[in-house]
Amino acid sequence: MKMLELAVIDRDELSRNGLKSMVGSLPNWELSGAYAAVSDFEKALERKHVQAVVLNDGCVSHGDLWGVLTGWRDRYPNLIVVILSQKLSHRYLQRLFAHGVQAFIYRADCKLTTLLACMESARKCERYISPRASTDLYLRQDRTDALGLKAMDMDVLHCLNRGLTTQEIALNLQTTERTVHRSRSRLRSALKVTINERLIPAAIEYGLIRELEE
Repeated sequence: MKMLELAVIDRDELSRNGLKSMVGSLPNWELSGAYAAVSDFEKALERKHVQAVVLNDGCVSHGDLWGVLTGWRDRYPNLIVVILSQKLSHRYLQRLFAHGVQAFIYRADCKLTTLLACMESARKCERYISPRASTDLYLRQDRTDALGLKAMDMDVLHCLNRGLTTQEIALNLQTTERTVHRSRSRLRSALKVTINERLIPAAIEYGLIRELEE
C-alpha cells in the first residue's frame, strides 16, 4: 500500500516533537513535515502533496481558525484535517465539522493508539472523535441538562474560561452583549454563585469543564 503523507502543526516544540514521534510509528503514513505555524505549512503545501494534517488549534486565534479551515476546504477539498484541542463543547465540534474537519482529538487523549484509530477512520472517510472527548461530552451534557443550562450558556462559560471579556465573547459567538450578560446570570444561578469570579471554579467543581483552557 502506498504511504500517505501527514503533516503536523504545533507551535510548542515539545508537543510537536511528540507528534512527530507518533506519526513515525503509524502504519501507512509518513511524516511530510512538522511546522510551528499555519503559514509555514501552507507554503510547504504549495510544493508538497499532503493528504492529511494534524493542527493544534492553539496555533491560531479562535477567530482566525475558521478562516484557515474555510480556506483549506475551498483550496484543498481532499485534505484530511485533524484538530488537536483542549477545548471541548458540542457547539465547537459541530462548527469544526461544518468547516470541513474530519477528526477531533482531545488533548488528554493524545497518544499513539488514539492517533492510530483516528487516522484509520480518516483514511476510510469516517468522522472521528477521541474516546475521552466522547465520554466527557456525554457526561457534561447530562450535567448541563440537569442544571437547566443552554448551549449558549456553555459557549459563554468556555469563553470566560479563556479569559475573554463580554465584548470579545459577543464577537466570538456572533451574538449581543445583552445575550452574554443573560447567560452569565443563568450560570451564576445554576452554579449557585453570586459573583462572576466564582463561575469558573464552580464550573470545574460541577464537572462542566475539566481544566483551564488556552
